[in-house]
Amino acid sequence: MAGNSNTNHQAIIDFKGQSYFIYHNGSIPTDGSSFRRSVCIDKLEYNKDGTMKRVVMTTEGVQPVK
Repeated sequence: MAGNSNTNHQAIIDFKGQSYFIYHNGSIPTDGSSFRRSVCIDKLEYNKDGTMKRVVMTTEGVQPVK
């Protein structure tokens, strides 16, 4: 669960032919403050028409390429 945070924002990078969506979520618990954030990285994929597919937030993030 992402939680809510006042500091969520994102970036998109391409690395070795794969796009990645890097963002903050509010999953780090604090003592009632909404200024909490945890860095997340998930794969970003595109539809055939070039639009972005919905990014599904994961708890494990991206896995190393073997």
